Amino acid sequence: MGGKLRVLVQGRSDPGIVREENEDALRIEEPSDPEALRTKGVLVVLADGMGGLEGGGTASRLGVDAAGPAYYGSPEPPRPALEAAVKSANRAIFEHSRSVEGGGLMGSTMTALALVGDYACVAQVGDSRAYCYRDGAIRQVTRDHSLVRELVDMGHLEEASPNYLFHRNILTRGLGLRDDVAVDTYEIPDLRPGDRILLSSDGLHELVSPAELAMCLEAHGMDPAGACDELVGLARERGGPDNITVAIAYIEGAEGAPPPAGSAGEGDGPAPARRRGAPPWLLPVALFASFAGGVLLTLLVETRPPVGPEELRRLRAELDGLEVELRGAESLDAERAARMRGAIERARAALEGRG
Repeated sequence: MGGKLRVLVQGRSDPGIVREENEDALRIEEPSDPEALRTKGVLVVLADGMGGLEGGGTASRLGVDAAGPAYYGSPEPPRPALEAAVKSANRAIFEHSRSVEGGGLMGSTMTALALVGDYACVAQVGDSRAYCYRDGAIRQVTRDHSLVRELVDMGHLEEASPNYLFHRNILTRGLGLRDDVAVDTYEIPDLRPGDRILLSSDGLHELVSPAELAMCLEAHGMDPAGACDELVGLARERGGPDNITVAIAYIEGAEGAPPPAGSAGEGDGPAPARRRGAPPWLLPVALFASFAGGVLLTLLVETRPPVGPEELRRLRAELDGLEVELRGAESLDAERAARMRGAIERARAALEGRG
């Protein structure tokens, strides 16, 4: 850690085509104090407010506002400091939700990146993502905290399954839902000139494949701002049903020199399988579930018109399909399976109330 590489970071956040409010938040911090820059580096924090909850946009902004001071104020090294910063963001959202009249539920995802010389670390809660690009290859650094990701990893669901498409927004972790949260952390050591790290909200990576992300990064080279603009534009061209946020960190040489040619990266796996775009019916249904300490599930239907009969039949069929998937998950312990079934039933009851 502490090599003399420099970093150039750019980001963009856009409300998209369908939604009026942008509930994503993005913060990029480079401290002016040389010692803070040497020990803690540059911080990039991306948060995606849970649409439909009380103040998703407020939650994401509270989160990014809390993370920076907590990170730079910590005496710990970057990785534990970043984890603690995300936990501080969680507490800020949770305490604010309890302080407002009515105590409405507030939630957000968060992916935070710290870049210190030739070292980077990432902390994550939810389904926003971090990718690492090197020499034409891209890999997803983070793992989504979603029910379908768990089922895919256990071999009980295929990414090509229709159930994956519909149920991908069932989150198993989020900020602000409880007074504490488990944070996953990752390291990206031995950064080299020409590497890029990309953070995205699901409004981007649900519409733009990893292969397309890689092609855009390659095409724009040392221009992360241009890459951000192109990616946001591409997501908007594909319907922009959700808010779209992206940040790209370009790793420069010590004097900003261009990356050396022909240095093949080691350990970069193949690009993840492409996720297909958002459903054409554009009914923003979000199911947020926390299975770690009792199920918390809210079915949030952000529709101007009521849900029609055809849509109700479609959604009932999707819930039935997920129940079938869970019945086939033999390795799932009884307690966890029971919680998931309870979550489905709560969703079903809420859905019937929308008909």
